[in-house]
Amino acid sequence: MTSKSIRGGGESGSAIIVVVAVVGILGILISANSRTLANLGRELRMVEERQQKRWTNQISGAVQPPKVEKLVQP
Repeated sequence: MTSKSIRGGGESGSAIIVVVAVVGILGILISANSRTLANLGRELRMVEERQQKRWTNQISGAVQPPKVEKLVQP
């Protein structure tokens, strides 16, 4: 074996370690983003339910316009 082939093997080993580390970091980021997205979806549903309750209460509690009776002309 020449010194070039030995050196090349060490460099590829370092490259594999770097690639595995980058893939691991990406996996952690994907996992964290998935969890955050799930939490945001849950929060959005809660806000939407509150808004629907608020609007339902405001509409049902609103002052209803008086009924207008038709005038009969003599």
